[in-house]
Amino acid sequence: MSRRITQACKQFGIDDRIQQAHFVAQLMAESSLIPKEENLSYTARRILQVWPSRFKSLAEALPYERNPEALANKVYGNRAELGNVHPGDGWVFRGRGYIQLTGRRNYTLYGRRLGVNLVDAPQLLLQAGVGSLAAAVFWSDHGCNDIAADRRLTVQDKCARITKKITGSERDWQRRLVLTRQVLNLL
Repeated sequence: MSRRITQACKQFGIDDRIQQAHFVAQLMAESSLIPKEENLSYTARRILQVWPSRFKSLAEALPYERNPEALANKVYGNRAELGNVHPGDGWVFRGRGYIQLTGRRNYTLYGRRLGVNLVDAPQLLLQAGVGSLAAAVFWSDHGCNDIAADRRLTVQDKCARITKKITGSERDWQRRLVLTRQVLNLL
């Protein structure tokens, strides 16, 4: 783990080996442990795989192929639950950082929590310090630490539940389970 991620873990109580393994594995799945912006330059076929509820056909996805800004505004724009209510919010508040924080609401909330203005300066999530703290506070706020520590749950159940907290879906939990087991073996 990087020094910044280690510091964020300490600050937000991600201090047990199991919690850390789940946290790091989820960050690996989200960003390969590099704070980055979501790359929305997809083929139409990939768009159908990633957003099956938003695109019903290849013809519907084709206008968004290799058009990241239009795709971001289509899939994230005009979504009150994300706080994306202004034109262009989908693009401006696309996934960033280690945990791919998404949406004006999250940028506002976690910016306030960290004492930085992520709404006016979303690129701050690309800094290792801000990105790792944002990931850790998001993790904590969404109860992921408690799930990871719950001894009544299997590692599979933990991974599926944590994945849903982070992504809104359990779709990718099995890949994240493999990563979790790899990290557990290293810690």
